[in-house]
Amino acid sequence: MMNIDLMILQAMKDKQQGKVKTYRAIKSEIQTFKTAKNAKPYDEIAEISLLKRMIKQREDSIQQYTDAGRKDLADLENIELIYLKELIPEEPTKEDILDWLEYNNYHHIEKKEMGSVIKDIKSNFPAADGKIVSEIVKTLIV
Repeated sequence: MMNIDLMILQAMKDKQQGKVKTYRAIKSEIQTFKTAKNAKPYDEIAEISLLKRMIKQREDSIQQYTDAGRKDLADLENIELIYLKELIPEEPTKEDILDWLEYNNYHHIEKKEMGSVIKDIKSNFPAADGKIVSEIVKTLIV
Protein backbone atom coordinates (compact mmCIF):
# COMPACT_ATOMS: atom_id res chain seq x y z
CA MET A 1 0.00 0.00 0.00
CA MET A 2 1.12 3.51 -0.69
CA ASN A 3 2.09 6.05 1.95
CA ILE A 4 0.16 9.03 0.65
CA ASP A 5 1.59 11.50 3.15
CA LEU A 6 5.15 10.77 2.01
CA MET A 7 4.04 11.00 -1.61
CA ILE A 8 2.50 14.44 -1.02
CA LEU A 9 5.63 15.60 0.79
CA GLN A 10 7.92 14.39 -2.02
CA ALA A 11 5.74 16.02 -4.69
CA MET A 12 5.86 19.30 -2.74
CA LYS A 13 9.65 19.09 -2.48
CA ASP A 14 9.84 18.40 -6.24
CA LYS A 15 7.49 21.35 -6.87
CA GLN A 16 5.09 19.20 -8.87
CA GLN A 17 1.78 20.92 -8.24
CA GLY A 18 -0.21 18.51 -10.42
CA LYS A 19 0.97 15.57 -8.33
CA VAL A 20 0.36 17.43 -5.07
CA LYS A 21 -3.23 18.17 -6.11
CA THR A 22 -3.82 14.57 -7.24
CA TYR A 23 -2.29 13.02 -4.13
CA ARG A 24 -4.31 15.31 -1.87
CA ALA A 25 -7.46 14.21 -3.69
CA ILE A 26 -6.45 10.59 -3.07
CA LYS A 27 -5.84 11.32 0.61
CA SER A 28 -9.28 12.89 0.87
CA GLU A 29 -10.88 9.82 -0.74
CA ILE A 30 -8.99 7.52 1.63
CA GLN A 31 -10.23 9.51 4.64
CA THR A 32 -13.78 9.39 3.33
CA PHE A 33 -13.48 5.63 2.82
CA LYS A 34 -12.06 5.01 6.29
CA THR A 35 -14.62 7.13 8.10
CA ALA A 36 -17.67 5.94 6.17
CA LYS A 37 -20.45 4.28 8.06
CA ASN A 38 -19.97 0.48 7.93
CA ALA A 39 -16.53 0.99 6.40
CA LYS A 40 -14.66 -2.08 5.27
CA PRO A 41 -10.99 -2.45 6.21
CA TYR A 42 -8.68 -0.32 4.09
CA ASP A 43 -6.36 -2.77 2.38
CA GLU A 44 -4.65 -3.12 -0.98
CA ILE A 45 -7.83 -4.29 -2.69
CA ALA A 46 -9.78 -1.30 -1.32
CA GLU A 47 -6.96 1.03 -2.37
CA ILE A 48 -6.94 -0.23 -5.94
CA SER A 49 -10.73 -0.05 -6.09
CA LEU A 50 -10.63 3.53 -4.84
CA LEU A 51 -8.00 4.50 -7.45
CA LYS A 52 -9.99 2.82 -10.24
CA ARG A 53 -13.10 4.74 -9.19
CA MET A 54 -11.15 8.01 -9.23
CA ILE A 55 -9.79 7.18 -12.71
CA LYS A 56 -13.33 6.52 -13.97
CA GLN A 57 -14.48 9.86 -12.52
CA ARG A 58 -11.64 11.70 -14.28
CA GLU A 59 -12.39 9.97 -17.59
CA ASP A 60 -16.06 10.96 -17.32
CA SER A 61 -15.12 14.55 -16.47
CA ILE A 62 -12.73 14.75 -19.42
CA GLN A 63 -15.50 13.57 -21.74
CA GLN A 64 -17.97 16.11 -20.35
CA TYR A 65 -15.50 18.98 -20.53
CA THR A 66 -14.50 18.03 -24.07
CA ASP A 67 -18.15 17.87 -25.15
CA ALA A 68 -18.72 21.30 -23.61
CA GLY A 69 -15.70 22.76 -25.42
CA ARG A 70 -13.70 23.31 -22.22
CA LYS A 71 -10.31 21.95 -23.29
CA ASP A 72 -8.61 23.84 -20.44
CA LEU A 73 -10.57 21.93 -17.80
CA ALA A 74 -10.23 18.65 -19.69
CA ASP A 75 -6.44 19.12 -19.72
CA LEU A 76 -6.38 19.62 -15.93
CA GLU A 77 -8.39 16.44 -15.41
CA ASN A 78 -6.10 14.60 -17.84
CA ILE A 79 -3.04 15.51 -15.76
CA GLU A 80 -4.68 13.99 -12.68
CA LEU A 81 -5.69 10.95 -14.72
CA ILE A 82 -2.08 10.34 -15.75
CA TYR A 83 -0.85 10.48 -12.15
CA LEU A 84 -3.66 8.19 -10.96
CA LYS A 85 -2.91 5.61 -13.64
CA GLU A 86 0.74 5.54 -12.56
CA LEU A 87 -0.35 4.29 -9.13
CA ILE A 88 -2.43 1.34 -10.36
CA PRO A 89 -0.46 -1.90 -10.50
CA GLU A 90 -0.54 -3.79 -13.77
CA GLU A 91 -3.55 -6.08 -14.09
CA PRO A 92 -2.74 -9.77 -14.35
CA THR A 93 -3.52 -11.48 -17.62
CA LYS A 94 -5.97 -14.35 -17.95
CA GLU A 95 -2.95 -16.62 -18.36
CA ASP A 96 -1.47 -15.41 -15.07
CA ILE A 97 -4.70 -16.21 -13.26
CA LEU A 98 -5.10 -19.56 -15.00
CA ASP A 99 -1.50 -20.49 -14.14
CA TRP A 100 -2.14 -19.60 -10.50
CA LEU A 101 -5.32 -21.69 -10.48
CA GLU A 102 -3.44 -24.62 -12.02
CA TYR A 103 -0.61 -24.29 -9.50
CA ASN A 104 -3.09 -24.27 -6.61
CA ASN A 105 -5.03 -27.28 -7.95
CA TYR A 106 -8.23 -25.45 -8.81
CA HIS A 107 -9.13 -27.63 -11.81
CA HIS A 108 -12.82 -28.21 -11.18
CA ILE A 109 -14.92 -26.56 -8.53
CA GLU A 110 -18.51 -26.74 -7.41
CA LYS A 111 -20.78 -23.74 -7.82
CA LYS A 112 -20.94 -23.21 -4.04
CA GLU A 113 -17.13 -22.80 -3.95
CA MET A 114 -17.12 -20.02 -6.54
CA GLY A 115 -17.13 -17.15 -4.03
CA SER A 116 -14.21 -18.49 -2.01
CA VAL A 117 -12.15 -19.15 -5.18
CA ILE A 118 -12.80 -15.61 -6.43
CA LYS A 119 -11.79 -14.27 -3.01
CA ASP A 120 -8.54 -16.31 -3.14
CA ILE A 121 -7.75 -14.95 -6.59
CA LYS A 122 -8.48 -11.36 -5.58
CA SER A 123 -6.26 -11.69 -2.50
CA ASN A 124 -3.37 -12.87 -4.68
CA PHE A 125 -4.09 -10.49 -7.56
CA PRO A 126 -5.59 -7.31 -6.03
CA ALA A 127 -5.47 -5.46 -9.37
CA ALA A 128 -7.41 -8.17 -11.20
CA ASP A 129 -10.62 -7.14 -12.90
CA GLY A 130 -13.53 -8.76 -11.07
CA LYS A 131 -15.45 -9.49 -14.27
CA ILE A 132 -12.52 -11.37 -15.79
CA VAL A 133 -11.95 -13.32 -12.58
CA SER A 134 -15.62 -14.26 -12.45
CA GLU A 135 -15.59 -15.43 -16.09
CA ILE A 136 -12.50 -17.57 -15.49
CA VAL A 137 -13.93 -19.17 -12.35
CA LYS A 138 -17.23 -19.92 -14.12
CA THR A 139 -15.30 -22.03 -16.65
CA LEU A 140 -14.06 -24.24 -13.79
CA ILE A 141 -17.49 -25.09 -12.41
CA VAL A 142 -18.37 -28.75 -12.76
